[in-house]
Order: sequence, then C-alpha cells, then structure tokens
Amino acid sequence: SGKTAVYELRDLRPGTLYILKVRSQSGWWQHSQDSNEVSFLWQTPPKTPAGLNCQSGDGSNLLQWQAVNELKDGGKSAVPIRYQLYRGVDGGAMKKLTEPLNATSYIDTKVENGRTYAYQVRALSAYAQGSVNSGLSEPVQATPMDTTPPPVPTGLAALRTEIGVKVYWEVLEAEDLAGYRIYRRQPGQTAPVLVGEVNLPHSLLIDSKAPDGALLYSVSSIDTRSPANE
Repeated sequence: SGKTAVYELRDLRPGTLYILKVRSQSGWWQHSQDSNEVSFLWQTPPKTPAGLNCQSGDGSNLLQWQAVNELKDGGKSAVPIRYQLYRGVDGGAMKKLTEPLNATSYIDTKVENGRTYAYQVRALSAYAQGSVNSGLSEPVQATPMDTTPPPVPTGLAALRTEIGVKVYWEVLEAEDLAGYRIYRRQPGQTAPVLVGEVNLPHSLLIDSKAPDGALLYSVSSIDTRSPANE
C-alpha cells in the first residue's frame, strides 16, 4: 500500500496510438480485473505558440497569437493545428477556457471589470488517432476596465432667478451613475467652463455666479469609476 509501480515503454513509433491498462496478479491463474484504460498518441509535438498578447477593454479581453505551422523538430506539420486557451483569475490556477480553436485570436467576454486575468495558449496537432500538444506559451495578463460613460442627459433647461441661474434636467437611469457635471459658456467662447458637480439623487444646480447676458449651459453624466467616465 502507498507504493507506485512504474513501467517504461520503449521503441515507440511515431503516429501510433497506444492504449494501456493494467491488472494485478498473485499467481499464474489468479489475477484481478482490468484497470481503466489510458491512451496517448506518440508523435513529434508542434512548436509552442509565440507572440501571445492581450488587449483589455470594457468587459472583454482580446487575445491574439502567432500561427504555428511547424513541429518542434522544425518539420512541417502534415495535419491541422488547433489552439487550446487556458485562463487563471486573480492569481488562481490555470484552467481550460475554450474548446480547441482554429483561429489565432479569441475575445473573452466572460470577465469582470477590475479583476486580473492570466492567459496561456498551446498548439494541438489534430491526428485521426488523437491530438498531440505543444508546451504552454509564456503567460500574459490583463485587467479589463469600465471605459463606457453613462447616457447623455436630456431635458436640459435653465431659468434666471434672483439668486442665480437655475439649471435642471431629466433624471437618468443608469446602473453606475454617480452624478452630473454642469458647464457654462458665453457667446463667443470656444470652450465651456465647469460650473459645478452634483451627486445623485439631485438633478438641479443653481449657478449663483452667473454673469449677466446670454449664457449657454450643458450637462454631462459621470459614473462611479475613479477617475470617472464622463
């Protein structure tokens, strides 16, 4: 008990599928049932994919790598080569992300913004008897981030009062909405000036320092990120 038996196969033939099972025996006519079967295809593996890179976006990571056309010994592959992606999350173990791919790119949309993802890829030579794997590529990491601002506010209006210009607009509905920024521009000015910022649930600002004359107001929405998407 607790011991491991080892048997070494020699003179393996390229392109051959080997199926193995084992049974124990205590005498010439006394032996156990067969164990489970294991199989492997002996063949020169393909080269390890190079050039793996990842571009993070908002809720997605775009992965790309160089195509593999050769075997590890430099010979040309006579069979199709596919690719297996692996992913780890926040320093966790690498696990298979996809079924084998024919393409040299993949968009991972099953991610959460702000978490760190590590990726590796390996090449698979697809033989009729099974596949032969290359080594794993160098890992790359990416952290997708929220870069999408909330919707543009609507229903903006302004009214001059004794205490200043009352600027108001319709309330927005957005999951990550934090508030609004209000801008003012005088005719002839090319750039608006930030008047103030209000947080939810407010949708009104009184510009108490508004100058006399015609004024142009605009309002933007901001989300909860730091710095905020506007």
